[in-house]
Amino acid sequence: MSKRERLNEIGIVRGIAIIGVLFVHSTSFITVELPPESRSYVFYNFLNTFFKYGTPTFIFLSSFVLFYNYANREITKKMLLNFYKKRFLYVVVPYLIFSVFYFALTVHLYYDYSLTEALTIFTQKVLTGKAYTHLYFVFISIQLYLIFPLVLYMVQKYKWISKYSLLIGLVIQWTFVLLNHYFFHITFKGSISLSYMSYYFLGIYLGVYFEQFRTFLRTNKRYILSVLWLISGFFYVYAMYLTRKGLASYDSMVYELLWNAFTYFAAIFYFGFAFTIYEKLNGGLKKALLYLGDISFGVYLIHPFFLLYFRMIPITPQDSWYHLFNLGLFLSGLIFSIITVELITRYFKYSWILLGTVRMKPRNKN
Repeated sequence: MSKRERLNEIGIVRGIAIIGVLFVHSTSFITVELPPESRSYVFYNFLNTFFKYGTPTFIFLSSFVLFYNYANREITKKMLLNFYKKRFLYVVVPYLIFSVFYFALTVHLYYDYSLTEALTIFTQKVLTGKAYTHLYFVFISIQLYLIFPLVLYMVQKYKWISKYSLLIGLVIQWTFVLLNHYFFHITFKGSISLSYMSYYFLGIYLGVYFEQFRTFLRTNKRYILSVLWLISGFFYVYAMYLTRKGLASYDSMVYELLWNAFTYFAAIFYFGFAFTIYEKLNGGLKKALLYLGDISFGVYLIHPFFLLYFRMIPITPQDSWYHLFNLGLFLSGLIFSIITVELITRYFKYSWILLGTVRMKPRNKN
């Protein structure tokens, strides 16, 4: 079976997703420390809430790429060995290295563990994706890679699974969410792949039926995605604003539903929008998003380090340059991460150990 067409547009989606991650992480402390009655609070709440599509979009993309490339390929021993070799080298190894790095850094800054305590706590954290706040995404990806051959086999054997994958994903995810809410009470739910099955199965559906989706994007019906994205985003942002202002309080399942609806439609919207960007734009924005998409995994892994140290600058919301500082916080995470990834990739022969695969080669022009 010949390989399917390479989709450069995926790089644009990754670029958009990593920008979302950076906005959320750079504003996380602001929504806590800034007084809710501040005139700028509505702006920071918007940034911190509306850009939460980042990680779910990455999960969707991981699934889409797998099923787009493998859905029609025979499952063989050689294929599986090659698949797991690449994931181990380019995902598991960087995950373990950055888990050690961030855990050692936090221990150095905040804790005084004995060696035995440190090893015990680190083992618990690395096995739950909690060695640092952002590493749960990589931990989830590893879980999804483990079940991929089984899911691929089921998708190939039973065509109805791909046909109804959107519904299946939502049912699996919400069954787990509700059971955990009422019975299990697992505290690290966000590190369990079952919490993201709607995005995983969305990737299955669009990976298998990509040509039909691309045809859909050429029709006026594509504007439905924009409407769903904006409406769900409005309700999610507004609910979070009311909650943070102390004007309303909802059951945790309401927030879960609003988050799931918004990030789900956002992932589809940005995926479709990337094809418009790639086709219509030829300037610096397109190239910047493609480049950022190429290095997004490395930026994802390293950016919290720069945010951590930038936040050590003493400042309060009452300072006149507070908003300028917040802009600098975002830019530090973005720019210093790009520079770091660029330097490591250029001058370190085994950069994959830290950053996985980074593709920065010229692309074919369409």
